[in-house]
Amino acid sequence: MFCTEQPTRCADEVRIVALHRPGSDAIIAKRWTGNVIHLDVADLKRFAGGTLIVNSGSLGENLHDLHPGNWMAGAAARLADRVAALRGEMERLDLRLLIEPHSRHILNDAPTAAAFLREFGDDRIGLAFNPCALFEPSMLDFAEDHLLRMAEALSPLASVVILADAAPDASGESLLPTDLGRGEFDPRPILRAVLDARNQAAKGERGAAGPPTPTQQSGFGRDGAVILRRLPAGAAGESLIGDLHRLLAQGAVD
Repeated sequence: MFCTEQPTRCADEVRIVALHRPGSDAIIAKRWTGNVIHLDVADLKRFAGGTLIVNSGSLGENLHDLHPGNWMAGAAARLADRVAALRGEMERLDLRLLIEPHSRHILNDAPTAAAFLREFGDDRIGLAFNPCALFEPSMLDFAEDHLLRMAEALSPLASVVILADAAPDASGESLLPTDLGRGEFDPRPILRAVLDARNQAAKGERGAAGPPTPTQQSGFGRDGAVILRRLPAGAAGESLIGDLHRLLAQGAVD
């Protein structure tokens, strides 16, 4: 199921609306864009009974800055403490958090994110895997190799997969979000890598080779969604969705 993010009237959240129900207001999740380290009980009350996508937080004031504290051993513990402090309220509100790692946040690479999810992930804490968000400009020359390693480590753990795009800024030191298909990250090979990694993991779990089932091909946890962030309007967006649907139907197997 492909979903797109639709802005709401609130500045700090967006709707994610299922594309197979055109015009529907059914919300499968919301995204909170503040620093998750500062997420508190009062914030959670607005999202009762749902799924909330959050970033993996930063020890700096600006989420987009390179803060050295995010690479220190205590940063992941700080994130774990924040999540632990919210767990009781999450259970009371029947709320689930999906954490989206980012190259400049606390969960800033695939090994760190995978280790965190394996230790703390459960029915209340999951992973929103956005490969684009884990790239820095210096990684673009070897983007395919980086993508394959990310997909292998994080695709089997992901509850939802986010397809996004970005391009270097004028300085070349940061990647700025842009519409899908207009930056450095073609969503088609990204989705293919994600599906391949999930299929290989499923085969390993079964202990025998064989074609994946339709559920294994297209399902992403209980949320069952591939989120398209900043889908272009008109024919470009429709063509892209068609290509992605074909990849899902093939299960990333030619």
